Amino acid sequence: MKKILLATGVVLLLAACGNDEPEEEPEEEVDTEEESTDEEESEETSEETSEETIDTAAAVIEEAQSLHGDVISHEVVLTTQMTIEEDITDSTSSTMIDEDGNLQLQFLDSDGNTVTHYYLQDGNSFTHRNEEFTDLEADITNEGATYGDLLETLDKFSEAELTNSTDGYTIISEINELSDLTPFLDENDLALFEERAEDVSGEVEINFNSDFVYTDANLNITITTTDSDIGIQTDIEVLNVGNIDFIVLPDGAPSELSSPEGASEGNDEVTEEEAEENVDSFESDEEAETDETEVEGTDNEDAE
Repeated sequence: MKKILLATGVVLLLAACGNDEPEEEPEEEVDTEEESTDEEESEETSEETSEETIDTAAAVIEEAQSLHGDVISHEVVLTTQMTIEEDITDSTSSTMIDEDGNLQLQFLDSDGNTVTHYYLQDGNSFTHRNEEFTDLEADITNEGATYGDLLETLDKFSEAELTNSTDGYTIISEINELSDLTPFLDENDLALFEERAEDVSGEVEINFNSDFVYTDANLNITITTTDSDIGIQTDIEVLNVGNIDFIVLPDGAPSELSSPEGASEGNDEVTEEEAEENVDSFESDEEAETDETEVEGTDNEDAE
């Protein structure tokens, strides 16, 4: 995908270099001034053109994909509140993929227990719950799970409204059908509504920083079914883009990745106690958003 070069934002001011007696002006200096003016005008036109290319949602998405489309590792934290009549259900989940393509999904079950699914490149897939491990027989791969893949799902918002923020760019789009929700809700959630949904309405805001890194989104929709209206409010945080070297596995995990050799680059500062504290923190939505990044031992910084 063609890379778009951004202007630095410095505007060149063209000074008028006039002379009341042009016949006394040396010809060489006139040519030099004309050449300099032409160069300045060309540079200013180039800057204006570059700035004009980032005035649509499509341009922001294309630039993000161009700059970061080959990035693999990242973490997505979803905090969702679902309202059905007077019943309100809150949930938080975290999906993480490391540079080797290992996938971790963490959430709370109906009893409030932390459940973590691991889908690893060494062929092992298992669940960790209440200090016990259970093999996962489901054939789930990391295909479509990289950060670059996440950016590709945003193509459907290329025609949406774009606004500039102090930190970057915000894309605002109306939600009119279930397929618009695929970048934000998992397939299981969407499957629950497919047969019952009669109408979908709402809005999503998608935020990028000044380096065109997709950082977060806010989804507010109403799904009208044959029985009732279902309100969904979801906050999506995209963390540690390109900064997760490996996923830290719990002690006793049935995988070769749990050996010391599997954790050798950059994450040796994370202790087992820190990892356990971070898992416990998932019982609180607010703590989940701040402590989750310590599980894999990476810095919570945007990719440059």
